[in-house]
Amino acid sequence: MLNTALYILGAAVLAIVFSSALPQPLTIHNYNYDLSDNVEIFNNIPQRVITTNGSATETLLALGLEKNMIGTAYLDNPPMEELQAAYDRIPVISRMYPGKEQVLALEPDLIVGWHSVFAPQNLGDTSYWNRLGVATFILRDSSPLPSRISNVYDDLRDLGLIFQVEERAASFINDIDSELQAMAELTGARDKSLRVLILENMSGGRMRAWGDDSTPGQMLITIGAVNVFSRTGDQNRESIVAANPDAVIIIYMDSVLEESELLLNSFFTDPILKYTQASKDRRIGLVPLSETYCPGVRIIDGLKHMSNILFA
Repeated sequence: MLNTALYILGAAVLAIVFSSALPQPLTIHNYNYDLSDNVEIFNNIPQRVITTNGSATETLLALGLEKNMIGTAYLDNPPMEELQAAYDRIPVISRMYPGKEQVLALEPDLIVGWHSVFAPQNLGDTSYWNRLGVATFILRDSSPLPSRISNVYDDLRDLGLIFQVEERAASFINDIDSELQAMAELTGARDKSLRVLILENMSGGRMRAWGDDSTPGQMLITIGAVNVFSRTGDQNRESIVAANPDAVIIIYMDSVLEESELLLNSFFTDPILKYTQASKDRRIGLVPLSETYCPGVRIIDGLKHMSNILFA
C-alpha cells in the first residue's frame, strides 16, 4: 500500500512538472539589487510563488495566478475589492518583509517584489536566491531606475510571458492605455499651472516630498499638473510654505493612516502650514500608497483619485 501511495504521489508530482513545462526556455531580463542585469531563464511556469509587496500580489492575482502562489507579505493598504476573495486564500507569511528562513522553509521557485526586499537587511540579494535555484523578479518602479508609466506595461508583459498568460496581460495593458488616452483628452483641456505638493508622512516626524523622479511625480505630470519639487527628498514646514503649493496630495500606508490624517489637518491648524494656498483653498487629500508608488494594476485608480482631489 505504501509503495502504491508513493507511486501515485510521484506520478502526481511529475504531472505537475510536465504540465507546467514551457514549450522552450524563456529568457527574461530583470535586474539585481545593485541594478546590474539579471538574466533569468525559465524552463517551467513557476508553481510556488511568493510575493513580498501588495502591488506584486495584486498584479499576480489580477492575472489569475492565485493557484501559483504559496505566500504573500507586506500589504500597505487593503487589497482591491475585486481581488479580496482571492487574496484571502493566499497565506500571509509576514505583516512586513518575511525573514530569509521563513522564505527558505516554503521552498519557492519565484520571488516577486520590490527592489527593497532584496536589500542585505531583508532577504539578501537576488544572486543568493538564484544560486539556490529560486528565480527573482523586481518590479521596475520600485527601484532607483527611472520612473515611467510604461514600467507597468513592461512588468505585465514579462509576467504574462513567465506564466503564459500573455492575453490577460495584454488585456490589462490595453485597458490601462485606453484609460490613459481618455485622461489625456481631459488633461489637454486643463490649465497646466496648478502647482502640487506630493507628501508622505515618514517615521520620526519626517516629511518626504515626491518629485518628478518618482512614480507619483510621473502620475502628476500625466494628469496635467506641476510638481513643486522636481526631486524626491525630505522637506520641512518652512520649505513647504516657501514652495506655496496650490494643492497637496498626501500619500499614506494604512499603518500610518492616523498620522497622515493629522498631517492633513495640520495644513489647517499649524501656525506655519496654514498659510499655503492649498490650505486656503482646502485643496488637500489623501491617496493610498498602493495607488501611487509602484502601483501596478492600480495605476488608473491612483490617477483618478489624484485628479479628483486636484480638479473636482
